[in-house]
Amino acid sequence: MKIVAISEHDWEDLKKVRLASLLESPAAFGIQLKDAIDYTAEDWMQRASQKQGPRFFIAYMDQIPVGLIGGVFANSEYELISMWVSPESRGYGVGKLLVDTLKENALKEGYRSLILKVSPDNKAAFNLYARCGFRVVGNGGALASDENILLQKMEWSENIRP
Repeated sequence: MKIVAISEHDWEDLKKVRLASLLESPAAFGIQLKDAIDYTAEDWMQRASQKQGPRFFIAYMDQIPVGLIGGVFANSEYELISMWVSPESRGYGVGKLLVDTLKENALKEGYRSLILKVSPDNKAAFNLYARCGFRVVGNGGALASDENILLQKMEWSENIRP
């Protein structure tokens, strides 16, 4: 398995894994499949370029994209905004590797902590983040795509290890 920081050349892999994530886990993301499906090739290239907006990393098994993680620098924080592993690839440590990759990227960029927002009802994601050293630090508001899904804010800090 390998984890790759993507570029505009990887836009088709980003599109493939992102659409698969939205189809399989629609309640886990702030964007809906019906919106993402209308993105043009240029939209996907821009998202993959990492020139502005989120930075994405894709996990590959046998050259097939099986997972995704994205982070964005906003409001003086580095936030994990998107994470997904294909159902057939779960249980192999892909999620932990993706989270560790984003932590390393945060540190490389000068951030000593990483935040995220997750529904406590998403037990698999919540438990993964807890195993990766994140702790609940407050209310994260509502999910952008569904105001009925309330989120918790979690934080990982270089100074606080599990």
